[in-house]
Amino acid sequence: MAIFGSPGTSILGNFTNSGMAVTIAQCVFESLLAYNYPKVEIQPKLAESYDVSSDGKTYTFHLRKGVKWSDGQPLTAHDVEATVMALTDPATVTNWISFVDEIVGALERKQGKRTDVPGLHVVDDMTLQVTTINPSAIFLDLFGASFMVLPKHILDGIPMDQLLKSPFAHEPTVSTGPFHVASYNADQFVQIDRNPNYWGTPALLDKVFIRLTDSDAGMAGLQRGEIDIISGGVPPSDVDDLGRSGDITVTSFPFDTCLTLYPNLRTAFGDVRVRQAMFYGIDRESIVKNVLQGYGKVAYSVFAETSPYYSSNVNRYPFEPDKARQLLKDAQWDSKQDLRFYVGSGDKVTEQTATVIQQQLQAIGITSHIQLEEFSTFVTRLIKNHEFDIALAGNVGLNNLDLTRRFACRMYTDGVNAGGYCNATLDSTMDQARATVKLDEQKPLTEKIQQTIIDEAGTVPIFYRDDIGAVNTKKIGGAVPHFGGIHRDIAQWYVKA
Repeated sequence: MAIFGSPGTSILGNFTNSGMAVTIAQCVFESLLAYNYPKVEIQPKLAESYDVSSDGKTYTFHLRKGVKWSDGQPLTAHDVEATVMALTDPATVTNWISFVDEIVGALERKQGKRTDVPGLHVVDDMTLQVTTINPSAIFLDLFGASFMVLPKHILDGIPMDQLLKSPFAHEPTVSTGPFHVASYNADQFVQIDRNPNYWGTPALLDKVFIRLTDSDAGMAGLQRGEIDIISGGVPPSDVDDLGRSGDITVTSFPFDTCLTLYPNLRTAFGDVRVRQAMFYGIDRESIVKNVLQGYGKVAYSVFAETSPYYSSNVNRYPFEPDKARQLLKDAQWDSKQDLRFYVGSGDKVTEQTATVIQQQLQAIGITSHIQLEEFSTFVTRLIKNHEFDIALAGNVGLNNLDLTRRFACRMYTDGVNAGGYCNATLDSTMDQARATVKLDEQKPLTEKIQQTIIDEAGTVPIFYRDDIGAVNTKKIGGAVPHFGGIHRDIAQWYVKA
């Protein structure tokens, strides 16, 4: 299987910034609960069942009996506890604190204000009780189905300030999934082998090689038979060529990843009029038509149209370059400055889109120079160092109502609020939405959230790109690309006779 880009030095679940690393981690680590795709219904995983208290704030997870780590050690509730404690340790670096920050005391521990997490209680080896600050509409999604459980007996031997530098972060060889990491040849491939102690139906393949490459090399390798599966990100321009092969099946489907332009509010884009000018100055419909060749939709909101939270009652910012120029004039924009426009390399569509955006912004008076950067380095620049003026990146997984990780003030350092957008009133509304369980009561809140972010141009969403995957179906069975990720069904892949 090929994925486009580098996962960086850490492929440890809950402790990585890269979408590619998350894909690899999801092949080997597991969560308490999981979604079945394509229905997207919560189902048991490492927890065989759970109970929720009448006040909606206490969750009791009953772990599946007989689960072992790939090294033969038993899974217990202490592993879940140890993972939460690692995630909330002030010495660890993670942008996924939102997985656990609703647990009583978790955020305070991360901030160094306490050493314990009182909302976390190991009842016995097979039972974990978790108490949240408020009732939550998303806790089962984040802590249940997204939070990956790590082995306590490995974590205990690693100083937390060294976790991301540890061999285990680079090659997490102990896991509960159908495969475990066997080796990682940096920026070339990851080898995962079948887990001999897997609790479920054993994987059909002995091993899988995940090649780390760019889209051009990936397409060529697929056509030569050197690559069997492209998990997603096939460039639209290559679809027809691939489709002519009788061996390769191409599948496209709507996806909730939004290619987004990040203006850095801490450098050049503190004036909302300048950010709004970017909206009016970019012809997003033309980009969808010509770059995506119709495989996608303009992103008018920070929720995809397929989301139950999507609202059409937002400013759609039609392409009006004259209006953009006037906004820049009103803001006394200095058109002579040359901005740093960073883009992660490896994906042809993103690179092409960046070039179009650069040209269209130049036409209204915003000058920039594009700098392509290896993806893991780019991610560090974007969400840790914030050393950019404009950046173009995908927002992965905006499929639930919680946008805190991307837009809350505190997530400039703890999440992926790369540009430093901050609105205290919005933060309060997002917190209120998370604590509102009923969909009809969430709607006014999520509509207000979308309107605020779009009106203030906290980011500039460009498009929701259809994901396109490809499989050599003459050789490989059981691998069908879908919006949950083809790797989710990796245990069912097999080589045809």
